Amino acid sequence: MVHTQDISIPCPYVVGSAFLLRVTPTIGSPFDLLATVVKFYEPVTISPIMLISIEFIDTDSESSPYKLPNKIVLKVYDRRFSTDLREQYRLRASTYKTEKLYHDYVAFGQAPDNLKSIHKVIDGFGKLDNCPRELLEHYITIETSPYFAAECATNEQLQSLQGCDVPRFYGSVEFLESPSVPGLNLSVPGILLEPIVGTSLDSMDPASPNIQDVIK
Repeated sequence: MVHTQDISIPCPYVVGSAFLLRVTPTIGSPFDLLATVVKFYEPVTISPIMLISIEFIDTDSESSPYKLPNKIVLKVYDRRFSTDLREQYRLRASTYKTEKLYHDYVAFGQAPDNLKSIHKVIDGFGKLDNCPRELLEHYITIETSPYFAAECATNEQLQSLQGCDVPRFYGSVEFLESPSVPGLNLSVPGILLEPIVGTSLDSMDPASPNIQDVIK
C-alpha cells in the first residue's frame, strides 16, 4: 500500500482549476481576480504557462490601470513542475513526502544559501546520482529564484514596446487561499501577460512554409 505522503503532488494548473489571485500592477493598487485555467501549455520547460479566464472579485478592480482582456496568460515560477530542470538533475515528480523533506532541510538551516556554496556541496558527492533529493530540490530553487524578479524588471523596462513589439505586462501575482485546488502552493509567484495569437509551427507544412504566417 502506498503511503499518502508518497503520492505525487498533482499539478494545480490543469484545465478547469480555479483559484484566487492578487494582482500587483506596475501602476496603481493591487486587486483580486478569480482565475480559471482554460489552456495549459505543454511541454513545460522552466515555468508552467497557462491561459486563464478572469473575473474581477470587486467593482473597485474595474478601475485598474489596464483594461484586462477576458483571457490572459499566467506564467508561474514553480520548481515542482519545471520539467526541463528536473530532468536535467534527474529529479522525479515531487511527492508530499519529498516536499516535506525538502522544507525540513531548509528550515533546519542545513541548506547552502548561494550557488557557489551549493556547487561545492554537490561536488563533494562526486556525481548527481549520489546527492540527496532535498539538496537537488534546493539547487533548482536557488537557480530559478532570480527568474521572477528579473522578468518583472525587464518587462517594466520595456513598457514603451508593450502591446506592439512585445506582449503587454499586466503585473505580478500571488495566489490566495484556494482550498479546492490540490497541490497549490501559495508562495509560488507569477506574472500576467497579454496573450498573443500566432501560427503554431505544428500546423505548418515544412515542405512549403509561408513566411507571412511565421512573422505575422
